[in-house]
Amino acid sequence: MSKRTNTSSLSSITYKSDTTFSFTSLTPAALPHTTFDVQFHFSPCATFDSLPHFHTHYTEYLYVSLGSIQLTLDGISSTITPSSGEIPIPAWTPHRWEVLGGTETIVLERTVPRDGCKEAFFRNFVCLINDYGSIPKVPMLQAFRVFAEWDNYPAPEGNWARQNARGDGGANEYAGEDWWLGGLQGPV
Repeated sequence: MSKRTNTSSLSSITYKSDTTFSFTSLTPAALPHTTFDVQFHFSPCATFDSLPHFHTHYTEYLYVSLGSIQLTLDGISSTITPSSGEIPIPAWTPHRWEVLGGTETIVLERTVPRDGCKEAFFRNFVCLINDYGSIPKVPMLQAFRVFAEWDNYPAPEGNWARQNARGDGGANEYAGEDWWLGGLQGPV
């Protein structure tokens, strides 16, 4: 495949046939002073797994406005619903969220700082999956390029990234003002 699908003029894109990603600023009634950048709308038959990952440059916030998701944050899993409120996910925190199906679900995401990376990541990664037909068919190097370009790094489950980011003497600690983890530089 030589050319990616261009979605820059679209306010939403479809993943599979049962999930829509929307890229307009949204302010839910329950959080009137908060603007989200991406909305995920899952039909009742949809399932979704973000797979374990972390971000190095920003704190991510999730808000479930309808339905529920299973969130694993720093190795601890819980069910998140609208009554859970907005969930902060600090930089370097491994996390994963899943839609298990059975009910219509809407999830909103935003980042601080608000820099457009969230939208760019989903536009590129979802189009890559859609263009190749499924995740297993996506060329690995293209997928990792998208991850690295928009601050979304695959990770094992658990809290290994934050432990090493805190300088707890792990194998990835660098003696000095900065440390390195898999080629990613971060502050002590």
